[in-house]
Amino acid sequence: MSLTNYLKGIHHVLNQLEISEAHFIGNSIGAWIIQKYYGTYPKEVLSLTLLDGGYYPINERPSEYIQLPIIHKNDFIPAIKEHCQQMSKLTNETSEVLFSYLKNNFILTGEEYKHHSDEKAVNRLIQQIHTDSSYYLRKCDIPLQLLIADLNLDDMSKTKLTAFTKEHPNTDVYHINNGYHFYQSQIQKKLLRKSIN
Repeated sequence: MSLTNYLKGIHHVLNQLEISEAHFIGNSIGAWIIQKYYGTYPKEVLSLTLLDGGYYPINERPSEYIQLPIIHKNDFIPAIKEHCQQMSKLTNETSEVLFSYLKNNFILTGEEYKHHSDEKAVNRLIQQIHTDSSYYLRKCDIPLQLLIADLNLDDMSKTKLTAFTKEHPNTDVYHINNGYHFYQSQIQKKLLRKSIN
């Protein structure tokens, strides 16, 4: 799996569906990917919407190795429930959706639940973005929106958001009040620590 193949795959699907241009929305790492797609196939992209990602050159942040949780089968449901409960700003309905989503992202293998993603592949994709600055657009001639989940904005993110809006002054920026960025949340890290211990 590589980001080059990711871009080719998107391009192939659009061609197969006979779609010559489209609006693109990318969440987290997908926000960088759609910027690269725009840089590669600009005539196919009508607008970009970045959801909690893509608003800074990713190599300006320290690169972390992402460890995907492995949870013993007896601890799995309680760990997922605790994770959802600690995201206290979620409505009950949203918490139930998140619980179902998380539960379905794990596969029981023997005595353990393992995340369905391949850890090495995930980290390889992130490393590719870290080493290629063309995943962050310095210039954007189409409508650009940025949606930010405000509960995970650390000081570095706030600084980078300010720089982004100066660099792209016509961007529409929306804050998702009481919103969490699931993969970057401290709660996810706590869940991971609990699963390792």
